[in-house]
Amino acid sequence: MQNILKNVKIIFTSSENKKIYIGKTVYLKFLNTSEPNQLVYLVGALEADPFENKISIESPLGQSLKGCEAGDQVLVKTEKGKNFKVEILKVE
Repeated sequence: MQNILKNVKIIFTSSENKKIYIGKTVYLKFLNTSEPNQLVYLVGALEADPFENKISIESPLGQSLKGCEAGDQVLVKTEKGKNFKVEILKVE
């Protein structure tokens, strides 16, 4: 725990910046599937909890979304080779 606290970085966010990075809420549409639209929160690895839609920025989905904006379509490459495509509907 002490090591984690030594390496903490404070991130200031602006509601005007619509690029995706840690701390953002993202609305996604899964393309080529019947999956419903999904709301995800991009968080650090220690906060990730898929049952609460908290996705690590270090996960394949998080890495694929990082730096993107609403309207972008992104191919997510998974470690198991089950790739999928999402459209970013909204970023908050």
